[in-house]
Amino acid sequence: QQSITTNRNIMSGDTQEVTLLSRPTVNEEIGRRSNRVNNLQMLLAEREEKLENATLKVRRASDTLWEYNTCVEIERKRIDEIKRHCAAELVRIQEEREKCRAER
Repeated sequence: QQSITTNRNIMSGDTQEVTLLSRPTVNEEIGRRSNRVNNLQMLLAEREEKLENATLKVRRASDTLWEYNTCVEIERKRIDEIKRHCAAELVRIQEEREKCRAER
């Protein structure tokens, strides 16, 4: 913005310095807008980087969760297998007890 300083007569005959502000020139307006665009582009780049970092964290967490879920499923299958084995063993024990009672 350009300013023009001039002296102005006031009623008493004294002069008073007055600064008149003029409208910005086209080049000044272009410079101001260019600075604003540059600032917004830097802000955008920062936010894009933060978003990419957050996305990578989510991907890693998702991979970890998938691994944990896989481990849980494997462990459930092992537990079910052990339960079936125990149930079959209990049936065999009961059959042997009944056999022993019958022999007495």
